Amino acid sequence: MKRAAENKEELEVQKLSDSSEKTNLAVEVRGLKKGYGKGNARTEVLKGLDFEMESGDFCVIMGASGCGKSTLMSILCGIEQIEEGTCKVNGLELKKLTDRELASFRSTQIGIVFQSFFLDEARTLEENVEMPMGYSGVKKKRRRAQAQKVLEEFHLAELAKKRPSQVSGGEQQRAAVARAIVNHPKLLIADEPTGNLDEENTKNVMELLTGLNENGMGIILVTHDPYAASFAKRKYVLEHGVLKEERNRN
Repeated sequence: MKRAAENKEELEVQKLSDSSEKTNLAVEVRGLKKGYGKGNARTEVLKGLDFEMESGDFCVIMGASGCGKSTLMSILCGIEQIEEGTCKVNGLELKKLTDRELASFRSTQIGIVFQSFFLDEARTLEENVEMPMGYSGVKKKRRRAQAQKVLEEFHLAELAKKRPSQVSGGEQQRAAVARAIVNHPKLLIADEPTGNLDEENTKNVMELLTGLNENGMGIILVTHDPYAASFAKRKYVLEHGVLKEERNRN
C-alpha cells in the first residue's frame, strides 16, 4: 500500500511536469483581480494586477500593511483562487489545476518560506526538512540522505536531531529555507522571512537566499525591511491594487 501511494505521487509529479508550458518566465500574471466580501462590505484588494518575472530572477515586493502582498503570495502559491485574470507559475496556469495537482505543484515546483517558520515541533529539524520529499513520493532512504546534505550546506548538520524549540530563531529560519528548497524548486517564495530575526540573522538569511539565486533559483521576496530588499535585483511596490516597478539603487 505504501509503495502504491509513492507511485501515485510520482505519477502526479510527472503529469504536472508534462503539462507545464515551455517558457522563460517563472511568473506571468495578467489582469489579476481579487477582493473580499459582498455589496457595501466589498473590498477590492488586487485591481487588474500585471507581473512578469523571468526564471532565475530575484524580485522583492514591498508595500504598506494591508495592501495585498500576502494575498498575492497566496495566489502565486496556489492557496487562494483568483477571481479574474490569469496566473501562470513555471508555465502552469494555476486556476486550471485540480486540488491534487496544486498540492503537487506546491511540493515540487515552488518552495515557500514564512515569517513564522511553521516547523513541526513534534519532528526534528532533519525530519522537518524531509517532509516535502515525502509528499512528492521520494523514498525514505533518499529523503534522509538529501535532508542531511541540505542541512550540512546550511551549516545545520550538528543540529539535525534537535527540535525547533531547541535552536535559535535564525537557525529555525535556515531550517525552514532548507525545507523549502530540498526538492530543488525553480522558484522560492519568501513572505517576510526575516521579520522575526535580529540584524545578524537577517544578514545570514539574506546571504543564504542570494546564494540560492546565484545558483539559478528564482526568488520572490515580500518584506517591509529596506535592508532585506536591497539584496534583490528588481523592486516592486504594491499600491492601490497594482504593482509598480522601482529602480533598485543598490
